[in-house]
Amino acid sequence: MPAQSISACLIVKNEESLLPRCLGSIRSAVDEIIVADTGSEDRTVEIAKSFGAKVTEHPWEDDFSKHRNQAISCATSDWILILDADEALFPEDAARLRTVAGETRCDYLFLQCYDLDRKGAVRGVFNQIRLFRNRMGIHYEGRIHNQLRVAGQGEVTRLRFRHYGYDLAPEKMEEKHRRTVSLLAKRIEEEPDNGLCRMQLSTSYALHGDFEKAIDEGMHAIRLMQVRGDHDPHFATAFYNVAHGHYMLGRPDEAEEFCLAGLRHFDKDLNAYHFLAALYLRKQEWEKCKEAALKYLEVRSLFDGQPEEMKGIYFNSYGKQHEVLFALASASFMEKDHEGSEACFRRAFEEEGRLPDRAMRISRFYLAHAMPDHALSWFETASKLGCLDVSFLKEWAHRLLNQREFKQVPSMPSA
Repeated sequence: MPAQSISACLIVKNEESLLPRCLGSIRSAVDEIIVADTGSEDRTVEIAKSFGAKVTEHPWEDDFSKHRNQAISCATSDWILILDADEALFPEDAARLRTVAGETRCDYLFLQCYDLDRKGAVRGVFNQIRLFRNRMGIHYEGRIHNQLRVAGQGEVTRLRFRHYGYDLAPEKMEEKHRRTVSLLAKRIEEEPDNGLCRMQLSTSYALHGDFEKAIDEGMHAIRLMQVRGDHDPHFATAFYNVAHGHYMLGRPDEAEEFCLAGLRHFDKDLNAYHFLAALYLRKQEWEKCKEAALKYLEVRSLFDGQPEEMKGIYFNSYGKQHEVLFALASASFMEKDHEGSEACFRRAFEEEGRLPDRAMRISRFYLAHAMPDHALSWFETASKLGCLDVSFLKEWAHRLLNQREFKQVPSMPSA
């Protein structure tokens, strides 16, 4: 098959701090860069041109899809890659971009988005169409959370990109929230029965901590889905938003009810299994906790091997396997499986990055359950890692050596 050319298309506004990282990640992987600028007042346009980008300027019209389509219309290559300024391809995957495009017989390709928090840890992972053939009429629709209208056949790839959209100052996050809510509200005004937009608005409220509003919009999305008999797996997120909202407002029984309802809608909802493992841990329902944790590990393993099974849903628990392992360790311990519990603690400790304070929490767990030898072993692990206050070390050594009274109430290391 002949070599395939690729155009990267972006829409931007005042992105001088983020754009260099994004364009640097794709400069050698694509044949042209198209940037649709929607009114930047900083050095964004200058930076884009310094990377050889073709820049077109358009006044912002409160419509992401319109501006994305403007950028697409300027592309001249065989394939179009969609990125935002707060994203970047993994270096090893950028090097494979042309090869993957050249080998596939499909017309559009899903890439894996690794959504990062402010510390660089993975918040979640999901698949999204970001690479598609040019001149097939593929285009975006919708003011916000624009949807790609595709033609032909698609394929899920292992190509990955990072999203840094939450690595922003609080005022920028607040501005982003207000813009998102405003645009979603406009679209709902135009399409009041758009369940997907209701669900997206529910997610925006949940992220902002407006849990009653998140529940209201999530329930609206669920009712619309049920009236239509819609079995789209994406609506599992609506159930999760409602469950999470109830939990944050002190209603754990309602939270459990909607989480289980979401699993009846889509039985591979990783977020729901993570949520239930944490909920049952807190309620000290050990058998249920263990069952939910094991289902999480099963589904996570499935997604690792077959990413197409993720169905394009955003799983904010994808990077939290260590939390589930800690829950499983606690549940196993309470069921007298001490060997299995220790194995889970070890695995979780390694996956989380061998944090000294985590080792101390595990030490505290064992100390509280009358297992001083295990407590001492984890205490020594924390000590060897170095980052602990000397007086704190002495305190723990004193408690271990004197075998102070042990608590019998579970004291699970917080996730």
